[in-house]
Amino acid sequence: MFSQRQITRGFITYVNTEVNSFNDEFKVDLISATKGWLPNQTIKIRETTALSSLENFLEGVVLWPNPAKNSFIIQLPNSDTKKVSIGLFDLQGRQVLKSFEASKTNTFTKEINVKNIAAGMYLLTIQQGNKKATKKIMVSK
Repeated sequence: MFSQRQITRGFITYVNTEVNSFNDEFKVDLISATKGWLPNQTIKIRETTALSSLENFLEGVVLWPNPAKNSFIIQLPNSDTKKVSIGLFDLQGRQVLKSFEASKTNTFTKEINVKNIAAGMYLLTIQQGNKKATKKIMVSK
C-alpha cells in the first residue's frame, strides 16, 4: 500500500524500458482518506511512437515556477508557426486542462492557471506540429 504523498514525492514510479511503441497495464485498488474505495481499477499505458526518436522531441521547453501555487509559465522557442497544444494530466491519466494557442513572436509564452486544480504531481504535454515534450509539474497549495 502506498499514499498520494509517496507518489508526489517520487517514491513510487513506473518505468518501462521499451524503445518502440508499447501497451502496458496494471491493476490497483484505490482507497480514499475516508476509506471509500474502488477495487481492481485498471491503469493503461500506451505509447504509440518510438521513445528513442529525437526527431519528434520538442526542444527548449521551459516552465516555472515548479512547484506552482496559482499558476506557472510555459516558454519555448517558436520556430514553427503551428499552434501549440498544451495538456495537463493527473497521474491516473485524466486530462485536467487542455489548451490550443498560437504565437507570432520568436518565443511562445503562456501562463497556465492552476488555482482550481488539486495539489499533486501532474504531467504537462506540449506539442507543436509533430514535435512533443512532456514535463512533470508539481501543484502546491
